[in-house]
Amino acid sequence: SHTRSSYRELLGTLARHVANSNVIDDFTAQSVSNTAWSYATLDYRDKELMAALAKRAKHILSTFKPHELADVAWAYAKLNVESAALMRDIAKRSLEADFVFK
Repeated sequence: SHTRSSYRELLGTLARHVANSNVIDDFTAQSVSNTAWSYATLDYRDKELMAALAKRAKHILSTFKPHELADVAWAYAKLNVESAALMRDIAKRSLEADFVFK
């Protein structure tokens, strides 16, 4: 339908903007988590966006709350986006003493 193609076009435009600009440098852990979760919930897979989110997540990994990391891991799995390095980093972070699931 026209509405479906319009929202998919909007998602693509937003994904390209985030992936190809320095706007992602301002993303917080919550921004990374919410963006990944939103795209997965809408079943919109954009490899470039997911790669940019993974790179940003790696730089700010220590700032993620448990539910944010869980949402990121879920989003990559739901979209079938392979990012072994990110999953390794998430697993490692979740085992650190100061990281507590509540």
